[in-house]
Amino acid sequence: MEQSEFYNAKLKSEKSIHDGLKKSDRIFSMIRLLVGASMLISLYFSLLQRSVVFGMIVLIVTVGFIAAVVLHNRLRKKLLHQSRMLDVINEELLYLNGDLSGFEDGGNFKDPEHLYTEDLDVFGKGSLYQRIARVFSAKAKKRLANRLKDNGAQIDLDHQATVKELSAMAEWRIQYRALAHGLVTDDLYSRIRNWIDFKSSKSLILNPIISWGLSTLFPIAVGFILITGRFDMIDWLLIPFGLNLYLFSRQLKSLRKDQGFIDKISGDLDSHKELLELILAQKWSSKTLNELQFGFKQNGQDATEILRKLSKIASRLDSLNNMFGASVFNGMFLYHLHVYRSLLDWKKEHGIALLAWLDVQAEMEVWVGLASFAFNNPDFVYPEPSDTPELSAKQIGHPFINKNNRITNDLTFDGFKLVILTGSNMAGKSTFLRSLGINIILSKLGLPVCAKAMRLPQMKLMTSMKPQDSLNDNQSYFQAEIERLKVLVDDLDKGMLSFILLDEILRGTNSEDKRNGTIGFLEKINPKHLMGLIATHDIEIAELTSKSPTIYSNKYFESYQKDGDLVFDYILRDGVCHTPNATQLMKMKGII
Repeated sequence: MEQSEFYNAKLKSEKSIHDGLKKSDRIFSMIRLLVGASMLISLYFSLLQRSVVFGMIVLIVTVGFIAAVVLHNRLRKKLLHQSRMLDVINEELLYLNGDLSGFEDGGNFKDPEHLYTEDLDVFGKGSLYQRIARVFSAKAKKRLANRLKDNGAQIDLDHQATVKELSAMAEWRIQYRALAHGLVTDDLYSRIRNWIDFKSSKSLILNPIISWGLSTLFPIAVGFILITGRFDMIDWLLIPFGLNLYLFSRQLKSLRKDQGFIDKISGDLDSHKELLELILAQKWSSKTLNELQFGFKQNGQDATEILRKLSKIASRLDSLNNMFGASVFNGMFLYHLHVYRSLLDWKKEHGIALLAWLDVQAEMEVWVGLASFAFNNPDFVYPEPSDTPELSAKQIGHPFINKNNRITNDLTFDGFKLVILTGSNMAGKSTFLRSLGINIILSKLGLPVCAKAMRLPQMKLMTSMKPQDSLNDNQSYFQAEIERLKVLVDDLDKGMLSFILLDEILRGTNSEDKRNGTIGFLEKINPKHLMGLIATHDIEIAELTSKSPTIYSNKYFESYQKDGDLVFDYILRDGVCHTPNATQLMKMKGII
């Protein structure tokens, strides 16, 4: 089944469920209206008639109204989740049609100094980040960006196994993303961190022995009066009651601060708990996913169990908002001090673990995005690692280009280190360089690549393809390129195998100077531990191959005229291009 067929079938199925829930929602709204009206009418007649019968009716109708509200709220929660399921499916359908607007583009992670991300469109509109990102938390967004920037990564078969397992679970991923869709989590980690770092009260009154001892004074006094019949001593109850209220008031400020922190995180934590339940309920096969699942445990307890305890504590603290009731209960039993102590105990025991769980959750978000990319590109294949410095690719293409328009080519580094790539304007040189670069990044992520087969070793990726001038740094385009090349040379000296992509370097100078500079640069780097391609219009640079055939190999893209038009077939050929087309293009456009 094609991916679009799967999503459309899923959309139809979930839409049917959504419509049923929508219908039930309207029915419940009508029931609530009728029951609410019945309750008011019954109350009116009860007061008018002073009838026990009407009083009983009011009681029954009130219970019915409360039940209707509770059930309706549950239904609306399901309806909201179902709406988010539809949103997720529609986003993926738009993605398949080339519309990436539903996903963040990671533009805030751009780094002009990075060795390849700017040249290969890793961040920004239409970028690789935007095609992978299915992340909702700030930590996951940053984690995905860091992984895309990680130049030391290599093909990891465990990572491939993780992507394969999750990519086969399309319905599970839709469910996961739907649960995550409504979370407002950009600063959840920092909010929890602030709560953990907050110096909560350490008063002696919170000592279990002292607090339990004080909370028994009032009940003991009441028991004494009832047993002895000394009702003339009722006024004495004000002493333990007043003492408890005083002690409670002394802790109220600190308690309120902790409660404020909990109020800010409890809603999101409840939603995270649902995500955790989804993860923990699954039996995973891959090593990575099993490790992630194990990361949601502490001392043999599941994170969901522990978060459920926090939810109960937060719920008990909510009664503090009713100051009259709080005054009565705390005067008699120091109720909220016991709840507060439970909260502080939870924080001490599980606070740091909670931060760790958010880290693990962020990691799962990244894997869900990677798996979605793999699922949406079923024609891609997983590359093989190589223990030797060799790279081979069969029918490799650019993963951003629609498969119906994509032209693929073969490339193998066999007995040479650098390809000198020539070709006329618009013939496909830059696209081919980017095809190689982006597929190398995909391989480092554990993803399938846009090829029929690919084999490559661990290596760093380095590019100089579109350097930018900078008015802020008072730096010209040419100076920016020189600085870029200097960075590449310095990095090559570190010894790790590198794959370098150069596109028409030194464009900001005259032809002879550019040629001499390019040849000098290639002679400088060719003894290094590297492979790569350099695209150029200057066919004299291709003469290096005849001088050093063990280092260089010539490849080219061609263009030709047909029926008065220039035609490009984007086929990679052995040899050197001898058909420049700039003048032809200008004549065709009537410029000259």
